[in-house]
Amino acid sequence: MVLALIGSAVGAVPQEADGLVAMAAAPTNNLVVSGTVIPDSTGRATAAGSTYMNFPMALSVPSSDGGRSPRTILTSYNQDIDSGAVDTPPRTLRSTDGGRSWTTVGNVPLTSAIRRSDGSILAVDFRTRPKSVPVPTDTGTVTPTTTPTTAPTTTATATDTSTPTAPATPTDTATPTDTATPTDTATPTASATSTAAGTTGVTGTPQPSGSSGAEAAPPVPSNALTTPHVQVLTSTGATDFEVSSWVSRDSGATWSAFTATVALPFEVDLLVFHRSIVEARDGALLATTYAIGAGRSSYDVHVVRSVDGGRTWIWLSTMARGNDSAGDEGRDEAAMVRAADGSLVAVLRTDAPIYPAVCTGALVGAPLLITRSSDDGLTWSTPAPLDAPGVDPALISSADPALVMTPGGQLALSFGRPAARVLVSQDGTGRSWAPLTTTYTARTSGYTSVVNLGDNRLLQLGDMGSNWCFTGTSPRPVGIWSKEVNLLPPDPRRMDLRAMVAGGLARISTNMTDSLTSASGPAAAVDGSVEPDAGAVRRAGTGTWTIDLGAANTLSGASVVLPVAASSANVSVSSDGVSWRPVAQWYSSGRYLSVTDRAFPAGVVARYVRFNVGSPQALVELAEVQLRTLPSTFEQDTVGAAPSSYVSVSAGSQSITVQANGSGWWSDRAVRLTDRSSAATAILAKSLPTTSTRTFSMLLKPITLRCAVVMTLNARKGTAFQKGLVVSVWPDGSVKRWDGTAWRPLAGAGRVRPGVWSAVRIQASTSGASVYVNGVLLGRVPVTAGTTAFTGVEVSSGGTTPVGDDVMMDQVYTSS
Repeated sequence: MVLALIGSAVGAVPQEADGLVAMAAAPTNNLVVSGTVIPDSTGRATAAGSTYMNFPMALSVPSSDGGRSPRTILTSYNQDIDSGAVDTPPRTLRSTDGGRSWTTVGNVPLTSAIRRSDGSILAVDFRTRPKSVPVPTDTGTVTPTTTPTTAPTTTATATDTSTPTAPATPTDTATPTDTATPTDTATPTASATSTAAGTTGVTGTPQPSGSSGAEAAPPVPSNALTTPHVQVLTSTGATDFEVSSWVSRDSGATWSAFTATVALPFEVDLLVFHRSIVEARDGALLATTYAIGAGRSSYDVHVVRSVDGGRTWIWLSTMARGNDSAGDEGRDEAAMVRAADGSLVAVLRTDAPIYPAVCTGALVGAPLLITRSSDDGLTWSTPAPLDAPGVDPALISSADPALVMTPGGQLALSFGRPAARVLVSQDGTGRSWAPLTTTYTARTSGYTSVVNLGDNRLLQLGDMGSNWCFTGTSPRPVGIWSKEVNLLPPDPRRMDLRAMVAGGLARISTNMTDSLTSASGPAAAVDGSVEPDAGAVRRAGTGTWTIDLGAANTLSGASVVLPVAASSANVSVSSDGVSWRPVAQWYSSGRYLSVTDRAFPAGVVARYVRFNVGSPQALVELAEVQLRTLPSTFEQDTVGAAPSSYVSVSAGSQSITVQANGSGWWSDRAVRLTDRSSAATAILAKSLPTTSTRTFSMLLKPITLRCAVVMTLNARKGTAFQKGLVVSVWPDGSVKRWDGTAWRPLAGAGRVRPGVWSAVRIQASTSGASVYVNGVLLGRVPVTAGTTAFTGVEVSSGGTTPVGDDVMMDQVYTSS
C-alpha cells in the first residue's frame, strides 16, 4: 500500500530564533498516515482493523544511486497502547522521495537503528527477554572497573565471530587549524563503588575488535518479518538477555531477522534498547539502553557494545543512574550521537509524566540532561540540565529526545512535551544552543524523531497522541505527521554543488569511480551526506576529483570529509583547466570524519577546482566536498523564505524570497524581489561595519520593470544617517543616479536588458564613487555631501506607482 503525503494545517508554528542560528519550519504539517481509534474501557482499539499510530522512530540513508536522488527515509510507529504489559507491533514505512510518499515495508521497529559504514542497516527491538541459557565464552571480555554489588563472580562474555569493517582510528590528532576535532573539555565522573546497576561514570574495558574480515550476514529465518514482538518480561535479576534484531542490505526495502544476545555484569529486572546506535572509532557498535536493576524502582542508562555487527552485546558503561526516590522514573530514553568535535554527546529524559493535559500544552516535567564522553563511551561526564535559550527546566518536560548531526555540521535536538520542539547547536558540539523553536502545537505525545534530508534540511516526525492523551471511549483521531525544518546555514555563502551538478550547471571529472556500496559514486561527494561510503572512491593510494563550475567564481574556501584513516588532500584551482594553482591542503596527521574547513588566499577566482586525495592504504575516499564564495549565492538559504543574512521589508502583495530550480546565475538559487503594492516599496537591506570605503556588487536580472530597481549605499554624516549614493535601473534598461534633486543619467537605454543577468558594481569612498555595469565604467560620480562613512546597503523596488517591479538577484557582495 502506498500512502500519499497529504498537506494539512494541523498545528500552528510560531518561529523563534536569534543571531546565532535560526530555522524555518514548514507552515503546515504533512500526514504520513492517519486514522481513527475507538477504544474500550482499557484503552485498546475495538474496531476491526483500527490501530493506534504513535511514537514514530526514523532513519535517513543516502540514495542508492550514488547521490543523484533524494535520501531514503524509514519510519516505524507503534500500533497499540503505550504499555509494558501488551504487545506493541510496529508498522514500518519507507520513502524514496525525501518523505513525500510512503510505502509499507513490514513491521521492523526502528527504535534503535543505524546505517553502518558498509551500507547495511541494523535495527534492534525495543524489548528484550531474559535468556534461558548461558552466554557463550568470548575471545575478548568487558570487565567493569568497579564491582556492582549484584554482579556475578565472573564477567559476562560473548562470542566475537567477526570484526567491524571500518578501519581503526589512528592516535594522531587533527592539526591545530582543523575545526573537526577540538579537545573535549568534559570531565568524566570518577569511578566509584556501584550498586546493582552501576554508577554514573562507571567504566568498562572495551572488547577487542577481533580478526579482520567482512561481517557475515545473519541467518534468515523462515518467518522473517512475521515474527511477533515479544511481551515485556520481567525477571528476578537476569544478567543474560535476548533481543529480536533485523538487517537490511537494500536501504530498508527488505529485512532479515535474527536473535541477538545481551550480557550484563549485574542483574536487572527489565532491559530495553532505545533510540541510538553509533559506530565506535574501531568500528564496533555502541547502543544506548535503559534498565531497572534487580530490586530497584527507577531506570539507569547503560551503553552496550558489539563487535560482531549486533549479534552479541556486552555492557560497556553506565551513562546515568536514577535515585530510586518515590515518583522518580530515573534516567532513560537517551539519544546519543557523534558530535563535530569527535566526542559522544547524549541527551536524556529524566521525568515526563503522562496524562492528557501534557499532550495539549501542560507545563510539567523535569529538565533534559546532557552528558558527553571523550573516550568512546567508556566514561561519561556527570549529566547536567541542558542549558539553552528558552529551555526553562521548570517548564519544559523531557520526553524522548532525538539527536541528529547534519552534513552541514550542525547538531539538532528534537523533543516534546509540551508540543514538539527543535534546538540547534550551530558548532555541532552541543556546548551552545540557539533559542528554542516550536514546530508543532496540536495534540501529541511528545515523541518525535528527526532525520537529515540534506546539508541543512531536516525532517521531523511526530504523532497526534497516544492512548493516554485521551479520556473516555469516544473516537480518537490518530496519525503520524512530518514537517520539513530548514536550518539557516552557519555559512550562507556555500555553493549548492549538488543542485549545480544535477542541473547540468557543473560537471565532475574524476578517476575515483569505484564503489564501496550502492551509495558510492562521483556525484556522492556533493550529495549533502557524510556517511563513510557515500562518496567518491578509488581502490588505490591516490585519487583526483575535479569540478567544472561552468564559469569563473570568486572562491573563499573549501571543506572536505575524508573517512579513510591517515588521508591527506590538497586543492588547486584553475581558470582554464590547464594551469593550476594550489590554495589549501589537509595533512595526513589529521582525522577528517566530519566537515573540515580550509580558507583560500584572498582574490581566488576560478572555474575549475581539483582535489587530490591520498592515503597509505590502497583506498582513497572523498565523502563530501563543499566550496564557499565571497558573494552571497543564497544556495544554502531556505527556498520560499527571505534570505537569512539580510533584512527584508515586504508585506501584502510584495515579496522577497529565495527561488530555486536553476533560478540563479549558473546556480540553483537566487533572490526574487516582487512588488505589486501601491502603498510601499519592497526592500532588501544589510547592515555592515562602518567604514570609509564600500564595495557593492550584484548580478541583476530584470523580469519586469514598471518603475525601477534601486541600489542604495547608506551612509553617515557625522552622527546623522543619510543616503550616501543612490543608483537605479529603469524600465528601458537605462542607469541613473539621484543627486538629491533629480535623476541624472549614467547610461542610456538597453544597458541592462530584461531576462539577462547583468553585473552591477559600485566602488565608493567618501570622496566619490565609480559605477560599473558588465565591467564597463559608466562614470565617476560624487557621493552625498558630507558623507563621512558608509553603514550598509539596500536594494529596493522603485516606489509606490507604477506597480509590478519583478527582479532576480544573485552573487551579492559587500565589502566590510
